[in-house]
Amino acid sequence: MNQLFLVLFIIGTLLVILAWYRGRGEGNKQYTWLSYLSLAVPVIIILLVYIIPKGSMVTIYLTPIGSLIAFILIGITLFKRNEKNLLAAIGLFLSLLLLGILIIFGIFIITPLEP
Repeated sequence: MNQLFLVLFIIGTLLVILAWYRGRGEGNKQYTWLSYLSLAVPVIIILLVYIIPKGSMVTIYLTPIGSLIAFILIGITLFKRNEKNLLAAIGLFLSLLLLGILIIFGIFIITPLEP
């Protein structure tokens, strides 16, 4: 399981480096609503996962759909040329952390306890 987190961390780091390299020549960069939204969506999803009871169907459907929306927003934000990347990078690492937790819990839920 540690290898999964390491692979997700490396992928996230490479995406942030690629986005930084692509937009390094732009002079007037700023944070827009898209930057704040790309950070807020993963944070809200993580909070909702811990607030809503585990057996709820809302958690089962909200988390994968919210993660997909977060990845789309982060991808758009990272590769805009006149956008600062820090908030999107933090949102990406939170989304990858959430994805790793989902994969681990998904493995334990799907895998039967008895052989």
